[in-house]
Amino acid sequence: GGLAVGSDSGLGEVTHVYKRKKLIFNCVLNKVDIQTDKNSYFKVQVLEADKDNMYLVFLAWGRIGTTIEGNNRDSGGTVVKAVKLILFMLDT
Repeated sequence: GGLAVGSDSGLGEVTHVYKRKKLIFNCVLNKVDIQTDKNSYFKVQVLEADKDNMYLVFLAWGRIGTTIEGNNRDSGGTVVKAVKLILFMLDT
């Protein structure tokens, strides 16, 4: 067993979270604003297809306790392209 694929990705049956040695390509960030009582999250995963040598980037974001949320899948193609895509997104 490994880490669960984001349920809202729709890819849980055909992909798994990519792992290289002990490094698992999964990240969850949280932001808490005490003054406005808002809790936001951002999740990113590199997913590897179970059968093909294909990689995807799955993003999910939202505000805890509300219906404000979204997600996106982007084909990284190779694992190198998928990781570069994540690094680009986090840098902007």
